[in-house]
Amino acid sequence: MGRYLPDGNIEFLGREDFQVKVRGHRIELGEIEATLAHYPTVQETVVTALGENQGDKRLIAYVVPKLGHSLTVADLRHFLAEHLPGYMVPTSFLLLDTLPLTANGKVDRKALVAFALSPDASSLQSLAPEQNLGLWSFQRDVPASSLVAQITQLVASLLKVERIDPVVNLLELGVTSMDIFRIANLLESHLHVSVELSQLVLLPNINAIAAYCEQHLSVEETFTGILESMKKNGTEHISASSKFLLDPIERERFKKMQSGLRRIESDSPGVQLIAPELESKLLRKYLERCSYRTFLQQPISLKPFSEFLGCLRQISLEGKPKYQWGSAGGLYPVQVYVYVKPRGIEGIDSGIYYYHPVKHHLSLIAPNVQLEQEVFGLVNQQVFDQAAFALFLVGQLRAIEPMYAESSRDFCLIEAGLITQLLEMSAPAHQIALCQMGGIGFKKIEHLFALEEGWIYLHSLLGGAMDIPLQEKQLSIVVEGNDWEEITL
Repeated sequence: MGRYLPDGNIEFLGREDFQVKVRGHRIELGEIEATLAHYPTVQETVVTALGENQGDKRLIAYVVPKLGHSLTVADLRHFLAEHLPGYMVPTSFLLLDTLPLTANGKVDRKALVAFALSPDASSLQSLAPEQNLGLWSFQRDVPASSLVAQITQLVASLLKVERIDPVVNLLELGVTSMDIFRIANLLESHLHVSVELSQLVLLPNINAIAAYCEQHLSVEETFTGILESMKKNGTEHISASSKFLLDPIERERFKKMQSGLRRIESDSPGVQLIAPELESKLLRKYLERCSYRTFLQQPISLKPFSEFLGCLRQISLEGKPKYQWGSAGGLYPVQVYVYVKPRGIEGIDSGIYYYHPVKHHLSLIAPNVQLEQEVFGLVNQQVFDQAAFALFLVGQLRAIEPMYAESSRDFCLIEAGLITQLLEMSAPAHQIALCQMGGIGFKKIEHLFALEEGWIYLHSLLGGAMDIPLQEKQLSIVVEGNDWEEITL
């Protein structure tokens, strides 16, 4: 495939059969292969797309290390994330001794795909457990638990693979956020276990899911009679999770419906307002506010980070404290905590800090701590791996309950939303990218914050250095395509 240029030259873009469309993005597999080939210890590599339709397609990278060198999937992921958009980073990596060849001496891509669907352990390099993080593991031990075996079979069927090691991280199996919904449905329909999605994303592998289900089932044993009665009466087991839209086309169609807008009759009386002109500055403001799920792998300088947090600073006007957002009763009960990863921010040691808005100062709470990726849930672990820091918004109810009683939590949540919006609108000017995090396991780490009595967890964000060239490229695509929907970088 190529394109004819105005100067008469033809630019080669790659073979058409090596271009794939994955979740709405047209991807040139050769571009990923060429980038991977620049990794110092990679001998050769091939990338294929596995799946029948674009909603289910996953990118798989087959990598042969240089003789005498080792590779880790984490390093490969980080390397690609530095050079490519997130949607071009393969979900799974297979580390091989050699690539299969055709009779003509060319790489047999069809054999690789078939190999992925029906693995042959003897052809794979024997790697350490932390290195072999591909689609499967080749431990021959049969799961002792029948529940583990059932869930393993369900997930393997969903991912269209024959074998799965129940201890392998689901993220490394290529599981996506939509797959999480599907797994929840399978657990309900086959095991009659309703797992909250916020809980499911925190379970790293099949063994963890099985342990949760087993505990849940033991609690539900007292309801066995009720369930049997439901079966006899032909009653279906239904819960909220079965109502989730899983099909990518259906989800896109639902988004385009904009159901949050009230339907107004065309002949309803009203006033047409004068719309501001979408000049470049206003347009950029709209487009910069988005979720960034990839960050440059480099420390953030102290100066821009300090200026970024400066949007939270309290100043004094006419003797009264003043912020850039509103708060119920002017009480400002929401606190901001910063977790800095090792080498995340220049001049700041790793640890957990309290941001003091009056002093514009980071007060060290827990030095030299390193949060585990599992805290952020399955679908966000890759984002956390790349991030330089995390922000946690915590409400102090004792600072608001005397005036607002049972409404205090609601007002804290509103204020957390205002702070989040301010942070997201301020970050791009300092070349900092942010991504909001939902459903994190804060209870696992709350002890590290030394919080006073009366606190409640509200929200969190991950942040890192913004990839300016990538952002400019994405913004230009959106502008040229006249696409005004929410975008993720």
